[in-house]
Amino acid sequence: MNHYTPDAIVSILQQTSRVNIICAVNDEEIYQTVLCESLKKNRYKTLTKVVGAKSAADAFNENIINHLPGEITILVHQDVYFPPNWTDAMEGIFDNVKFGVAGCVGCGGYQLYADVYALPTAYLDFNIDKLPAKVDSLDELILIFPSDTPIRLDPDLGWHMYGADACVKAKKFGTDALVIKNRVVHYARRTEVGEDFYVSAAIFRDKNPGRIKTTIITIDDHGNITSP
Repeated sequence: MNHYTPDAIVSILQQTSRVNIICAVNDEEIYQTVLCESLKKNRYKTLTKVVGAKSAADAFNENIINHLPGEITILVHQDVYFPPNWTDAMEGIFDNVKFGVAGCVGCGGYQLYADVYALPTAYLDFNIDKLPAKVDSLDELILIFPSDTPIRLDPDLGWHMYGADACVKAKKFGTDALVIKNRVVHYARRTEVGEDFYVSAAIFRDKNPGRIKTTIITIDDHGNITSP
């Protein structure tokens, strides 16, 4: 189907961004120098800074209800840097793709899919030629939702495993969880996995029995939690 516009460039520039961003913040310096600095070169509709949240669910569930149908909501870590025009490119991806939740790193079966700088000097491009790809889990550094999503995050999971939980919920609602090709930089300082992660993993396992692989652990058919 053809679509005509008097001037395609003018039409694109006049479009209002429909991107809403939610970020839980516990380090103001990182938030300002990484995420906020990158947003100077990206269009977005709203930015919600959440301080004092006790879980990712606290930050997400209370704020997504303020976003309108037809918009896109991004739950992102404070240490993620969006390349210039990233939000526009992301909107373009979802103009013709229906989805329940998406990100830039995830696992489908035992395959890893990634288009991300995991550190400022380490680029991961696993199965990039197959993107967008359906996955079973997503890394939490960035999660993208339709703003009218019925998905709500589980506060019991704290700050871990909510990416996998969102994927499980998306599938229950009959939608796909996707890794997309639109790289970001995760300016991460922390590399160790703490005990709190395994507590969240056990809670996730008990609520969602069955095999699943994430970027950090694998849960087998018997409920055993192991590192890759």
